[in-house]
Amino acid sequence: MGITMKALVYHGKKDLRLDEVNEPVCEDGQAIVKVSFCGICGSDLTIYEGKHVRAKPPLILGHEFSGVITERKGTERPDLKVGDRVTVEPTFSCERCDLCRSGSSHICLKKGLWGVDADGGFARFVKVSLRGVYKLSENVSLEEGAVVEHLAVDARGVGISRIAVGDSAVVLGGGPIGLLTAQVARAAGAANVIMAEPIPFRREMAERLGFPVLDSGSATRENILRMTGGKEIDVVFDAAGAAPAALLGTQLVRRTGRIVIIAVYKDL
Repeated sequence: MGITMKALVYHGKKDLRLDEVNEPVCEDGQAIVKVSFCGICGSDLTIYEGKHVRAKPPLILGHEFSGVITERKGTERPDLKVGDRVTVEPTFSCERCDLCRSGSSHICLKKGLWGVDADGGFARFVKVSLRGVYKLSENVSLEEGAVVEHLAVDARGVGISRIAVGDSAVVLGGGPIGLLTAQVARAAGAANVIMAEPIPFRREMAERLGFPVLDSGSATRENILRMTGGKEIDVVFDAAGAAPAALLGTQLVRRTGRIVIIAVYKDL
């Protein structure tokens, strides 16, 4: 048995244990990252409930993490050095197929996710591909680095929405993804960004960030138009992933407007 470390290991439905496991061994094209922060995603809760079809025990959970490179091997990515503060792309691919070689590794047929298809970041150390490691700027903390993946999702969603300066937008859902989507939309130039969220503490957080927010039950077309001074909604961002949100989005958006589904629907 090699050097060991503590890790949060999934052993089956509602069975998580803080286990002593072997530290990962670095191989060619890989890096070992000492984990500083790791977020808890909704998919981690799905795994805990025993509902994730791909997650097989025993498995170290966690795919939203940042840390410091302690070891690396291979000639790829010479820009990455031991001691670098980094964030890690949560997905990995075969890196050999036509999709990967053409820059579309995110839809590789053999794509996987750290913490789902291979051991993840709820551990002292994690082994990852050098291709998915990104150095953090000096002005980005390691704590902020753990939510870079969230921000990338939201930047992509706002980008494909084609939102323009002066547009009005509604964000359905005030969780981490929804809050970041609202901030990205505002930074992109949206004049009105209104949020709809049923949970009080999330509504309070949205308000602290400067967003007008309604309880989901009050997010009617009439109330929204009253808040925008009659300007119709150009883009609705669905960050809720719940069946009522799917219907609500169609009721709020203007004709020829856009609905961008950022959430993952599990029950429809």
